[in-house]
Amino acid sequence: MKSKDGQQRQREYFDPYIDIAREAGAGFRLESPTWRANTVWGQRLGYSASTSEEVNRDAITLMHDVGDAHEGNLPIVVSGCIGPRGDGHAPGDVMSPIEAETYHTPQIEAFADAGADKVTAITATIMNEAIGIIFAAIKVDMPVAISFTVETDGHLPTGQSL
Repeated sequence: MKSKDGQQRQREYFDPYIDIAREAGAGFRLESPTWRANTVWGQRLGYSASTSEEVNRDAITLMHDVGDAHEGNLPIVVSGCIGPRGDGHAPGDVMSPIEAETYHTPQIEAFADAGADKVTAITATIMNEAIGIIFAAIKVDMPVAISFTVETDGHLPTGQSL
């Protein structure tokens, strides 16, 4: 996202998949490259809160650009991708739903400001964090999908049952 070359690679990455969707007569969901563009991970890169928000908005804008290049060929949905605050495969600090809402709201607001159609949270390991993401999405009137990391026994990594 930080270079023209990187942005071009993102554009080109989706083209063959969009071609497959078109050939199948299906729609396509463009998922933004923002799984790690939240506050904690942004800070690790030296990003301020405003820089993290800009990265998220720019990613959604890029997804719209990709979709616009294929306009009229098939229905396309732009989704803002959210990852967990911690590791996507092992539970970390357990937040309350309200703490998770507060934590994830800036990223979801950036998606909404940039015109994303929905939010998709993937690799959720803690139920409270997933609930907080849902609260944040409701607050900014964004549809949301949650995808959990599930162990071979069918439980979350915390041992909690879905």
